Amino acid sequence: MKKHYHSLTIRIFVLSIVFPFFATSQAAGEQKMQPKVYNYTTFTSKSSPSVSDELIRLTPKAFQSHPEFGILPYDAPCDDCFELIQERKDSSRMFVKKGSNGKYFYSQAIYGIFHYDENGYKISYDPRLRPITNNLYKSNQQETPTILNVNDRYSAFEKNGELFKFNNQIELILVKNNGTSENLGEANWSNHTVGDEGIYITNAWPGIDISISYQLDRVKLNYVIPQPLNYLQDVKNLLFTDHLQLPVGYTLTQENADYITPEGYLGKYIVNNSYNEEIFTIGNAFGFDQSAIKENHISLNYLYNGNDLSIVVPNPSWLSSSSTVYPVVIDPLVSSSATYTAGAKSFLYNGAWCGLSGSCNYNLNVSRPLNSTITDVRFSAQYISSTSPCSCWRNEAAFKISGPCGVSPAAATTFWNCNNTSAGTCGASGISIYSETSACLAPACSAILTYQIQNSYCYCSTSGCVTSCQSMPNNTWSITVEGRTVETPAPASLNPNPCSGNVTLTAAPSYGVPGYTYAWTTGESTSSINVASAGTYSVVVTDACGVTANQQFTIACPLSIDLKDFSILKVGERVLVKWETLNEVNNDYFTIERMTDLPDKWEAIGTVKGSGNSTETIAYTFYDDAPYKRGTSYYRLKQTDFDGQFFYFEPKVMNFGNGTDILIFPQPATHEMMVQWNGYDGEIQLYSLLGEKMNVPYHREGSSYVFNTSELSSGMYSVLFLINGEMIATQKVVIK
Repeated sequence: MKKHYHSLTIRIFVLSIVFPFFATSQAAGEQKMQPKVYNYTTFTSKSSPSVSDELIRLTPKAFQSHPEFGILPYDAPCDDCFELIQERKDSSRMFVKKGSNGKYFYSQAIYGIFHYDENGYKISYDPRLRPITNNLYKSNQQETPTILNVNDRYSAFEKNGELFKFNNQIELILVKNNGTSENLGEANWSNHTVGDEGIYITNAWPGIDISISYQLDRVKLNYVIPQPLNYLQDVKNLLFTDHLQLPVGYTLTQENADYITPEGYLGKYIVNNSYNEEIFTIGNAFGFDQSAIKENHISLNYLYNGNDLSIVVPNPSWLSSSSTVYPVVIDPLVSSSATYTAGAKSFLYNGAWCGLSGSCNYNLNVSRPLNSTITDVRFSAQYISSTSPCSCWRNEAAFKISGPCGVSPAAATTFWNCNNTSAGTCGASGISIYSETSACLAPACSAILTYQIQNSYCYCSTSGCVTSCQSMPNNTWSITVEGRTVETPAPASLNPNPCSGNVTLTAAPSYGVPGYTYAWTTGESTSSINVASAGTYSVVVTDACGVTANQQFTIACPLSIDLKDFSILKVGERVLVKWETLNEVNNDYFTIERMTDLPDKWEAIGTVKGSGNSTETIAYTFYDDAPYKRGTSYYRLKQTDFDGQFFYFEPKVMNFGNGTDILIFPQPATHEMMVQWNGYDGEIQLYSLLGEKMNVPYHREGSSYVFNTSELSSGMYSVLFLINGEMIATQKVVIK
């Protein structure tokens, strides 16, 4: 699908220039609306029931007996999701992303209906063919099931157990210039491929292929002629003759007798039942080539004799014309009128050419996912362009989609359309229009969102043309709104190292509808809390709609002890390290470590046996008999479990003093750090433990240096003292 520009002042005269130009001006990565390509070779897997605990939890028990419970329906807006079958309505349905715990929703609505009623259930439409027996295929999930019988060479609609057969043992008759005719016989179906959207027959007659595609309540036959036929030298017309078989009591009538000409009937046929109710239609037949010349796209006449319905294809004036560019396609359409899905939305002509003005506007109401933040809005669409009763190309059917916040495409001269200069079907699936139509929407607990499709613009080449030859079939335009209710991150396991015994836990809700409230298992109600011991902590987050989400943290630090106190004292020429525990679990031993030199190097100076398991307060001591006396040293405590896991507590500072009488305070520093250097006039430098020099602003207050440390990250730093460029001392400081 592409956004295509229409120049209303020059479009008639220079189509061959305008459309190629705009096709190449498309932005990189922009999605296009493309001609429909049918699957004639494979059968896609029909979803088997996939019932998970998550689906069972989100589906009321009364709906779990639905025959489609756990089956992803035809043309679902997502692959990794399941349907909440209890939410099925005629024209809407709801899906949940797998693994989202019911937090990620897809709300989809269609202009038409998704479901039909059968045995008290709402069953999803599915036009795909399925093998029944050898060479017999059926699409049973619709009100008028369709059938493809390869052995007997026909298509059919089934109504009340009776078959309306068409595309039935088709014959090709050549009408000669002298009035005689030659019958080339029935179509040969021996060389064919079949898929869930139809059949392609190669060389049904010499040089002529047949494709039959199966869509919802529609069966579309094309005669495809890839290159000029070499046996038409004296042929006036080709007659493709379909031997229709109507159910008993059914009749075939012309829709408008005014379209009868000496060459045949130029219009559509209606199949009525015995109550004169319209049940099926055989649409206008038309033909087109690849010349990009509108006059080469022609409407074709029908001839009806008994149950034989023939399409008349002129030869010299069209098939064998020097202006005709192959391949050539002859295109009738058979559809069911006996279903809720029947109908179409027309594309009106622009008033500059056909005497009409404005556009056809259609509203589609979509329920936004409840209690959600909208994350995307996507649309799917399909339309058909024909040459009857006037000539329109697919790239001339244009539309816009407006939503609560604006219109897509946003540019005034830009429309969604198809870059194809021929008649036929064009489609798009799952194209995002969120940024243009819905990005302004704030999170909300509930709402009905209205989107409008504005169909307009067609260059009409036939004088006096007043009816549309372009339409958007019912059940092809849908809007999907994606939304997410309040979510929290997956459970987290934290093992900070080193750890101070004081860990900050922060709830991080997203989506849903702010503002949020918090309820921690600790009893606190703030978004963040501080914890000092190991264990599992959780918080219930509630958004403004009352929807909740749980976030969980597991703290493995501290590992096994609850440390009450840890301190160091200068005792004469020794340093006393002391600490207390309130309880211990599987505590093997403590290691006392000291650091003195640059670069950082911790050394173990002793161990103290732990108490294993205890719920009492236990005091421990250790003496450093040979402390570092020339400056600042640091002590830290390492605790090790019986299983080898360990944990570091925050280091402590000890300064015995030195010859330069350096004093740094406070320790640890926060916003400011003051350095007294016994009156020396030298240079002081601050380095991170990675050796990076920190440019920290400072000023002098008497004999002291005052450093602004408010912008520094928490951690340990080295202070270097230099006189005449020579380092004479170094100390470490802790910044918080």
